[in-house]
Amino acid sequence: VPARKNEVVREIDIVEEVLRLYGYNNIPLPDGVRTPFTLSPRPDLERMRLDLGKHLSARGMYEVFSNSISKSGYVKKWMPDAAEQVIPLMNSLNAELDSLRPSTLFSGLEILQYNSNRKQNDLKLYEFGKIFSRSGSSYAETFVLSILMTGNKEATNWNAKKGILDIFDLKEELQLIARQLRIPYEETPFTEQHPLLEAAIAVYSGQEVMGVFGKVKPAIADAFDLRQDVYFAEIFWIKWAGYQQSTVRYQPLSKYPEVKRDLALLLDQQVPYERIKRITMEQGGERLREVALFDVYHDKKLAGKKSYAISMVFRDEEKTLTDKEVETAVSRIMRALEKETGATIRQ
Repeated sequence: VPARKNEVVREIDIVEEVLRLYGYNNIPLPDGVRTPFTLSPRPDLERMRLDLGKHLSARGMYEVFSNSISKSGYVKKWMPDAAEQVIPLMNSLNAELDSLRPSTLFSGLEILQYNSNRKQNDLKLYEFGKIFSRSGSSYAETFVLSILMTGNKEATNWNAKKGILDIFDLKEELQLIARQLRIPYEETPFTEQHPLLEAAIAVYSGQEVMGVFGKVKPAIADAFDLRQDVYFAEIFWIKWAGYQQSTVRYQPLSKYPEVKRDLALLLDQQVPYERIKRITMEQGGERLREVALFDVYHDKKLAGKKSYAISMVFRDEEKTLTDKEVETAVSRIMRALEKETGATIRQ
């Protein structure tokens, strides 16, 4: 074998060279060829990402891919407290691209700016990407799902309802994602001011923060020449997927009737409905099947309070529930709500 053939390092490489010189066409074929066929299923996370992408696309969003290399000036200007966590590039060829991004927001805003300059102002985008950070000598690479929304809810059409996208549209998408993946969903407002978002809301599963969403601060949107409200969510989706509940099990419809009860609660403005629902489901036990919010009431006379009207559905799979059993459960729920949130029955 000539010395210039650096790729010949194994016995099988020599066999291949002989076959090539002798000629593959001169080798007789056997009567039959057998080959093993193995099916390797895709990893669950890859399947989950594909399914989630199909879901978001079906909801009218467009998937985008942005550069993981970003401008450190964004962080220095808008996130000064996180400037030390930015990972710089050692030999940057472009002064505008000199660090790894700590958030997908800025690259997403660049995409919105590019489209806005071409009169595309109604956009709903999502991206599966990575963000990067460091702490001392250690480095972190985090997989995230980001969503950006701006403009009208629907394209202009004679039979489409006109409306501007708002924070509740983004919240709905996150709740649908949680339902799609069978993941617990809770949220609570940020106790401190978020550097990039107005009225930022943290998403929880269990006691762990899984992401954040809110309205992009107008000053930041204006820096990218965006004159309309922009809403942004960034979810640690792989970590969130770790809370996925067990496989769905099908069962026949119960032959026993449901019992419905309503509660009109008076509570502080800061108490979110998700907390009310979680406490109600915990205290209601296995017989409590559904909890739904069907009315919200605000009034100046309530003086910093609000009213939630919730509906509860009880059902036992083995028997018909008695009024006493249901009332006992409702009393237990009400005591827990009063203790943990200060809620009272609205008179």
